[in-house]
Amino acid sequence: MKVQLTNRDTRPPLGSQNQTAKRLYMGIHPNLNFIEVKGWSVGEFLGGRYEQLIRKVQLFLDKRDGLIISFNYEMFNTTTIKYLLSIIKFMNRAHKEGKSVKIYWKVDADRLDEMTEAALDLSMMCDFDFKIITESATIDSKSIDDGVMEHRKLLFGLSRKSRIAA
Repeated sequence: MKVQLTNRDTRPPLGSQNQTAKRLYMGIHPNLNFIEVKGWSVGEFLGGRYEQLIRKVQLFLDKRDGLIISFNYEMFNTTTIKYLLSIIKFMNRAHKEGKSVKIYWKVDADRLDEMTEAALDLSMMCDFDFKIITESATIDSKSIDDGVMEHRKLLFGLSRKSRIAA
């Protein structure tokens, strides 16, 4: 018997969507200094696509004055986080060089809690503008109460230390 926990009101079961909807889209718009990533970032063969994306990000940041990246994931895995942290590292470096970099993290209503949590965790790694966009609000991670972010950093640091010690 297959058991799947879900809230009927806010979340469709993960297996209910057709296979064509479970794709990862990466749109690169050089004239706008804009990259868009959306959809399902799961599966075994993401590495090549994200390595190509990271090369594009490096090219943008080497040759241009700025870059905006918009993420709108329906689902992603831990491998995706590894690549996102690499992208953030390059964007932090560009920001320190005086370039204009931003991340917009769009959150759909059916994944509001988990995607907002992931966005807050990723935003802690950013020295630049990271905006979380929901249907009802836009949250600038720089405007979140310092006490809240310090608490999140403490929890993140403790969880990393416990994983390293294990």
